[in-house]
Amino acid sequence: MISSLQIEDSRRLAAGSFNGRPDRSSVPGFWSLQAFGWSLYFAVYGFHMLLFREARGTNLIRMTVAMILGFLISSAVRFRIRRIDLRRSSLGQLTLRILPAAAAAGVMWFWSVRFVTHSILEGPSGFWIWIRQGAALRLIYPMFMDMILFVIWSALYVTIKLWSDWDRERRQAEEARKSFQAHQFQTLCYQMNPHFLFNALNAIRALIAEDKRKAKCLVTDLSEFLRHSLEGGGTGTVALAREIEAVRRYLSIEAVRYEDRLASTVDLDPSAADYPVPAFFLNPLVEGALRQGMRTAGMPLRLSVLARMTGPGDLRVTVRHSGKWSGGGCSWPSDNGEAKVRWVRRILDAAYPGRHRIRFDSDAGGARLQVELFNATDGHYEKNGQGAGGG
Repeated sequence: MISSLQIEDSRRLAAGSFNGRPDRSSVPGFWSLQAFGWSLYFAVYGFHMLLFREARGTNLIRMTVAMILGFLISSAVRFRIRRIDLRRSSLGQLTLRILPAAAAAGVMWFWSVRFVTHSILEGPSGFWIWIRQGAALRLIYPMFMDMILFVIWSALYVTIKLWSDWDRERRQAEEARKSFQAHQFQTLCYQMNPHFLFNALNAIRALIAEDKRKAKCLVTDLSEFLRHSLEGGGTGTVALAREIEAVRRYLSIEAVRYEDRLASTVDLDPSAADYPVPAFFLNPLVEGALRQGMRTAGMPLRLSVLARMTGPGDLRVTVRHSGKWSGGGCSWPSDNGEAKVRWVRRILDAAYPGRHRIRFDSDAGGARLQVELFNATDGHYEKNGQGAGGG
């Protein structure tokens, strides 16, 4: 199942493509294609002049002027087309909006080429003398062909633009898919800590000969903890009571390993039991606190997890240990603890954007980490299964 964090990542990757506004992104390599196309026009037109007309300097000037003005006018038409939402427009709508602009551009190109050419060859009044002579009436067909040329140019641009948009979205979807896989792999790494599993299995093996009843209880705790991590980790929200129960089982397993070196307590406010929280968000923080406390505290390490409602819809979860922050009071710098906090921040960003806070501090009693969620009681979850939404 795709997590809300992964959906958020894909939404960021596709930003601008599905926001209801026309996509004004540029066609990759447009200017290179534009220069190549009009250079090709110059070459074809020159070859035509060479075969069927006398390739005089007059024609060379006209070809050059036509190429330059065609490049400029078609570039202006491009900006007009980019203002249209191509993907949300029907073929008829595109035709009605693009065809008149393309035809007008063809007419503008036709007359501007004549004006500039006659002005260069015959002086400022050359174009108007040419108009009074009536020669323009014989050029209705060439003007129509220029309009057709710009209609074809516009159709090619729209086709290339749609294809480039489709290709860009395909690549974004592929990047999102790879991002999903990376998040799933990262989530699995947090869920199935190999060192924790290895230590738990060793503890079970040692207990089998000493205390079979306790060994059975440990197997049950491990089984339920793994069930919670594999079924719910990173896939939605669950009731806080279920998350706290997973933490209890985790600490009971670690208590067998550390014996009298660990004294842990877990306290859940009954009014917060049904509060929706991201599945498996708390255990990485507890695990990090346990590891750092074991390095920095005197034995036994005192570790506590406290969940309380601080207001209507506001939750505070406090993880405290009797050690200290080795990173100067703001993070866990070693044993991937800082990465765990970043991971928790990301799933909270997706589930409760702008409605959460993670704080570090310390006092005489040790180090403390607080996770606060604000007005998140509108979250949806399934009490006996995976979360259904991001809160």
